[in-house]
Amino acid sequence: MKNLLSTGQISAQFVEALITRSDGTQYRSSPHHSSASIDVHIIESGGWYVKFYFVGDPETVFISVHQ
Repeated sequence: MKNLLSTGQISAQFVEALITRSDGTQYRSSPHHSSASIDVHIIESGGWYVKFYFVGDPETVFISVHQ
C-alpha cells in the first residue's frame, strides 16, 4: 500500500511533522491528472514521499504517504 496514513500505520501528526521539516527544496507541484485546475503537492524529505491536494479549507486529500 502506498498510503501509510490511510492504513493507519502512521498518524496525521507524523505527516504534519514530515511536511514541517521540509525546507522547501524538496517540494514540487503539478496539475492533477484528471482535473488540471487542482494542484497536486509533492514533498520528498528524509526518505519519505508525501503527495496531497486541497479540496477546501482546511480539507486535504493525501494521495500517497510512504517511505
